[in-house]
Parts: sequence; C-alpha cells; structure tokens
Amino acid sequence: MNIKELYEELSKLTMSIYTPFDYILDSKRQFYNDLYDTNIKENVSLKQSTREQSLQKLMKVNLLKRLESSVDSFRITLGKFISNIESVINSIEKFEKDGIDISTEFTQVDDINFDVENDDWLSDDFSI
Repeated sequence: MNIKELYEELSKLTMSIYTPFDYILDSKRQFYNDLYDTNIKENVSLKQSTREQSLQKLMKVNLLKRLESSVDSFRITLGKFISNIESVINSIEKFEKDGIDISTEFTQVDDINFDVENDDWLSDDFSI
C-alpha cells in the first residue's frame, strides 16, 4: 500500500470515541457547555467540543507516528484501538439491554505519556 492510499484509509477513521460531546442531545447541550466550557477572558472560552476535536486530531497524529515507528507497533496500537471501540460498543449494548449504568473515572490529560513508543493514550481513560 502506498503512502497516499494509507493516508486515505486512515483518514476514514473518525476517532469519534474521543468526541462524546458530539452525541449529547441538543436539549442537554447547554447544560454540558456550562459544566465543561472554560471562560478564559471576556468573550473568549475554551469549549469542550473544541478540546475533544483537538484530542481527536492528536490521536490521529499519534497513530501515524506509531506507523512511522514500525509497522508492528502500528499493528499493535491499531489492535488496541479496535479493542477499545469493541469494548465501548459492548458497554452501550449492555446498557441498552440491561439498563445498568457504568461509572467512569476522570483522568487528567497532562498525566498521560503521549510518547510515540507508549500506548497509554489508548487506554480506557480516553474513551467514554
């Protein structure tokens, strides 16, 4: 596979697992905006949706860096990414079937090592 084809295939990844804000009901969006958006100064704020979109792009870059590192490390990372997605899908299906709420823990992003050789950024801490 040449670089252009690889880029096109990787561009198909939406990384939506990192943008849960996109799935909030419109009727609840303002509540979460108030809760998570950060006002920096008058008329300037950091929006949660923007942070998530930035994280989404960062994860794509990290995935490409893994490929640059080695095909095997890319394969391992992609396998973990797929496993995380499958786990989320299973959790959603379980919730829809049983109605059991599963709590999540808050993780500080600056505590995670985003090094190319490290897969910490693929952990459950970065998924909903």
